[in-house]
Amino acid sequence: MAPKEHRRSLSPVKAIVAKEELKSSQGSLLKRVGPAGEFVQRSSRPRRGKKRKRADGEEALPLEKQALHTPWLALLGVTEYESKEQRLHDEIVAYAGYILPTPQEIEVRKVVSARVEGVVKRRFRDAQVHTYGSACTNLSLPHGDVDLVIETKYVVTAEDKKSALYQLRGRLRNDGIASDIQVNARARVPVLDLVSTPQSGSVNVDVTINGADGPKAIDIINDYLKRMPALRPLILVLKGLLQQHNLHSAATSGLSSYAVTCMVINFLQRNPTDRPKEFFENPIQFEAMGHLLMDFLKYYSSDFPYSTSYISVRNASIPSKESKGWVDEKAPERLCIECLINPENDIARATGKIKQVRTLFQESYSALQAATLEHTNYNTLGTILKISQETIDYRKTVRRIVDGGSIHRLPVTNQYSKPRPEYSKRPRY
Repeated sequence: MAPKEHRRSLSPVKAIVAKEELKSSQGSLLKRVGPAGEFVQRSSRPRRGKKRKRADGEEALPLEKQALHTPWLALLGVTEYESKEQRLHDEIVAYAGYILPTPQEIEVRKVVSARVEGVVKRRFRDAQVHTYGSACTNLSLPHGDVDLVIETKYVVTAEDKKSALYQLRGRLRNDGIASDIQVNARARVPVLDLVSTPQSGSVNVDVTINGADGPKAIDIINDYLKRMPALRPLILVLKGLLQQHNLHSAATSGLSSYAVTCMVINFLQRNPTDRPKEFFENPIQFEAMGHLLMDFLKYYSSDFPYSTSYISVRNASIPSKESKGWVDEKAPERLCIECLINPENDIARATGKIKQVRTLFQESYSALQAATLEHTNYNTLGTILKISQETIDYRKTVRRIVDGGSIHRLPVTNQYSKPRPEYSKRPRY
């Protein structure tokens, strides 16, 4: 299968700048998307010259009493499409470019992480604080968590971890960086959850102690992201879809970001729907993202053998649960995913809502299958995925506090040690 020779380009930068909302929250798409590599390639399939008027870039529909929008449509040019899948491909690429963390969002996460690290090191002098998860792989959504793990020799037992997290809670409260902070001591892995102050971007941070798997997985995932150009846009769309339906967190029995990442990698490794290899090697050039998204939704909603198999990225296969001792008679269709670092660890064991996840995937697939360009007003992805006005406003706020410099002038109050001058300046990373 070979692409044709010509394809339209994206709309001019002037057309993007004219979108005031987009300019306020994101800046230039061309500047933001360029470094991502896989998003700047373009297919060469010809399009008919006849043009249509593009509808407004946003749609406002009530869902759980929120106004929901599709602002990434403003990034698309005006053209005539040959098929729904072709349009869906462009919308997926536009969404991925839009939802990528902005420089300002990356900055507030760095500042808040550095502030938390300073508190940790004043309590545990030997501590090393590592960031892992989506913040390190550039797969975070705007409200995504920053995952931190503390390594210290002074905390050994489970009770030690709980005690240390409660101590840190008190110190972080006193430091003034957190507006809300809690310790979940009953979790399988005790965790401190905090939300930073509005002045520091309302960043969500999860802190655990002496858990080595997360940081070790970063290089592996980043390597797959380099080798699989379809991986990042698929993950970002699926994370947005799950978040929209509150099925995105293992803490509430949903599907974690780590689990979603492994599911997509394994899907791309095995090609269970027997698509042409060009779809995986060069999905942008061959306009394959729409096909791949629909294939993924169908496969994991109805075709994957949940009762007999588990996902193994390490072996690029779906071995039998029995071979791993992961058969569960009480929950025979439980999702099981082998950890990238520790093969004996099932990273999906907390996903108690897999039935709801599968239903969401099935309904999303059916909606896309039934969609037509005319009935969706050229907003195919918008039939299943939108973002809230709250998210749009949040991105504007983060841009303002970073560009205005207030993120680097945060006050510090600490009764445990005198404030150090550098905490009123830009943190050193």
